[in-house]
Amino acid sequence: MEKTVLTASALIGNNVKNSKGESVAKIEELVIDPGTGRILSAVLSRTDATRTSGMFSTVPWNALTLSSRDGTLYLDIDKGEMEARSKKQVVVYTSSIYRGMGEDRN
Repeated sequence: MEKTVLTASALIGNNVKNSKGESVAKIEELVIDPGTGRILSAVLSRTDATRTSGMFSTVPWNALTLSSRDGTLYLDIDKGEMEARSKKQVVVYTSSIYRGMGEDRN
């Protein structure tokens, strides 16, 4: 049996749809645990927001479902809830190394 793998660049920028098929967000960043290599969460922006607007929301990676049929990502959320979530400011660390884990990485 073949294993399906994805690159981060294949996911970043993709639209996220709800169960109604409505586009509710776009993946801006992936938060990865460097110790395990696992994706912890996705940083989402509303589909009508710009990257500079600061309207981001994070969701646990396991809250997203990848369709094996067409590769679409789904999130069980309605548009109104996504709009409310994205009005809260979220700090996004864009550095390749996050130094907030209590470790000194000189």
